[in-house]
Parts: sequence; structure tokens; C-alpha cells
Amino acid sequence: MAGPVFLGLVLVGEAREPLTDLEQRTIERSAQILALLTMRRDALTEAEDRVRGELALDLLSGSTDTESLERRAKARGIELDRAWTVLALPVPDTRRHTVLRALSGGRGWLAAVQGGGVGVLIPGEGATDRAEEVRARAHQAEAEATTVVVGRAEGTAGLPEAMREAWECAALLPGLGAEEGVFSTEEYAPYLAMFGTDGERARRFAERLLGPVIAWDRDHGTDLIGTLLTYVDSGAGVTRTARTLFVHPNTVKQRLERLSELLGSDWRSSDALFRLGVAARLHVIGRKRPG
Repeated sequence: MAGPVFLGLVLVGEAREPLTDLEQRTIERSAQILALLTMRRDALTEAEDRVRGELALDLLSGSTDTESLERRAKARGIELDRAWTVLALPVPDTRRHTVLRALSGGRGWLAAVQGGGVGVLIPGEGATDRAEEVRARAHQAEAEATTVVVGRAEGTAGLPEAMREAWECAALLPGLGAEEGVFSTEEYAPYLAMFGTDGERARRFAERLLGPVIAWDRDHGTDLIGTLLTYVDSGAGVTRTARTLFVHPNTVKQRLERLSELLGSDWRSSDALFRLGVAARLHVIGRKRPG
């Protein structure tokens, strides 16, 4: 131990005879050497993480000191002139440094504490796989549901805006009931444009339009919401909807009739169908789980 910090332990096997003074001193010295090596390793790691975190914050601030940024990035094997993936991880204030420490071993990214939690910058492709890796590490450190919002930027100039959108999306999701998983800013940008970061408002919109259908699905174990969403995505075509759902067209017609009973006869008008499609997608977001 070094103060309250646990550095490690030395296991001593069982012996037939009690330890001699020399053996005991040898074990004590071994533990001290182990502690010193661990402290040195941690100090080097923390120093490197601090430097990498400062580089991340400078990139996200939109710093115009390009020469300095390139020099610091090159020293860490990072090319700035390429596509970037940004990750926003909402984390409570008391756990942010713990999550940041859990991400310190990932040499393929830059991480820094930001206002809403921890921000991560990943150069290059393979965003989805890396996002899952980051989420897994953060989840292990946080031991709670972990949300990761993924955004994209072409070059360092787009990083501040991409991260801002990621944090806005992260603020929207909890109100919709989406509290765990990997989410894309591109997928949810339309809802941000409609509702801003007020997820509760978006959820109320969905429930107001689809309340009877949601209640029917819940009480009867059906998925009329899924049929409605497929119908919208199929251009309001019964045959295409049936083909997508792998059911007979008559089955689709019966479900559409049920929707007419629940939503009113004019629900298939273009304006109503647009609003219902948005509401159905918002409702589905709340059921998203990592997978």
C-alpha cells in the first residue's frame, strides 16, 4: 500500500518450517521492489495519459497551432490528416477519472475528461469495433449501464463540431429511455433537429401519437409498432411490407385495419404517416440494447 492506494501483493507459499529472518527480509524487500516498480510504471502511464489528454482537449478546442499539434501527435504515432471518430461517454463526475484510467491502456485513441463525462478521439477506420471496446472498458470501470455516442469528422477541423453533436445526442437519449449501448449521431441527428436535447419531449411526442398502439402491443403481446414502421419504410406498400415481414399480404391488411381502429381512419395520409413514422422510431430507440 502507498497511502490509500493498493499497489499489489506478494504471495508466499506454505512451508514446513517457519520463515527464517533472512527469508522474511527477502520477502519484504521483494514487496518493496514490486511497489516501487509499480509506482514508477503508474507514474509514467499517468504522465503519458496526461499528455495525450491535453492533446485531445487541444484538438477538440479547435486550436489553430497546427505545427504544435502535428509535432505532439507525431511523437505518439498519430496522423492528424485523416478521418476521425469521436466518442462521447456520459459519466458521473465522481467516476470520470476512474473511467479515464480504465481507458489509459488504449494506445489507439486519445481520451480526456470533458464537461459531461469522457471524450475519446480515434483516428482511422474500424469505429464500431473500437467503440465497443471503449464501452466495455468503461462499463467494467463504471459497473453501470454505459452509453457511447459515436460521431465522425473528416480531419481535425471537424472534431469540435462532431464532439458537440455527440454530446447533444448523449443528452437526448436518456429521455427516450435509451441508457445503454452504442449510438450514432448520424442516426439520431434528425431527432436532435426536431426536439433539440429534450428527450422527454420527444418521448411524449411518440406516446401522444402512438399511445393506443403501444398499449395494444403491451396488452396483447403483438408488434403493431413494428408493422407500422415497416409499412412506412416500404413506401406504404402492402406487398413490400408483407415480403419484409415474411407474412401473407392478408395478414398485413388485418394489422393495418387494427391500426385504423386504434389511430383513426386518416392515419395513412402522407402527413400523418410521416409523423407516425417518426414517433415509431422514437419509441423503438427506447428498446435499444447493446448487442
